[in-house]
Amino acid sequence: MRVVFTLSATLIITLSIITGLKTPFAQYRYEIQPSGNEKFGAIAYSSSTGKTGNSWNHNNLTAAQNAALASCDQDDCKVAIWFKNACGALAVGNNGCWEAHWGVSRSDAENKSLNSCSQRCSDCKIISWACTDH
Repeated sequence: MRVVFTLSATLIITLSIITGLKTPFAQYRYEIQPSGNEKFGAIAYSSSTGKTGNSWNHNNLTAAQNAALASCDQDDCKVAIWFKNACGALAVGNNGCWEAHWGVSRSDAENKSLNSCSQRCSDCKIISWACTDH
């Protein structure tokens, strides 16, 4: 009986999530609320010019990405990395090769970016970083 009940409860929860129907179990979907303390940041990069743009402490992802792109101010700027309550870093190597990562601290993000970049490129250097106030 226990297995049947567990499978039935799982099925009911899954169906309520898919269909949006309210069931006794559906209330648990709504209990986890954002804390309201989320801050977003982003780093944009122009591979043709090497110019970067950073943003931090924005209230939503779209605002962070748009601010980074505006700060980069080049036609080919693309968001290389975005992060929430964290840091981001961009490492660039030879021949336009680059890698970007996020981390819980500036050094964590920089180390991840450098390590990843070094696996594909040579002469990698951090050219940009940003952190939210987290």
